[in-house]
Amino acid sequence: MARHPTSRKYRVNARPKRIEIYESVGPDPETFTAELGSVFSFFPGTTSRLAEQMDRYAQFSSVLRFTLIDVDTRTFAAERMCYLGSIDDFINIGYGPLEPMASDIIATLGTEEFFEWL
Repeated sequence: MARHPTSRKYRVNARPKRIEIYESVGPDPETFTAELGSVFSFFPGTTSRLAEQMDRYAQFSSVLRFTLIDVDTRTFAAERMCYLGSIDDFINIGYGPLEPMASDIIATLGTEEFFEWL
């Protein structure tokens, strides 16, 4: 997650058999403060303080999870949140070793490609 271009928008919660990734809900602090930067530019440090406060009070929603399904082979199931009206639940998007699967899927977080994983 640390290598993701917008990693600031995400949080990771690792449990014994599951890794969950949460995405912040609402405006991106960097974009928001950049927009307001011109308005508040005459107040030094305002944009950085605003970004800190947005990070502090941000709400997060679960968007991706990896669940260990076979301890011996270290096989994981990947699931992403689906928002197709009546579904609004996690759907399976893959199985396999965690490292390559997670790397491929996490790279698409925050893009339309993320919703193409089926």
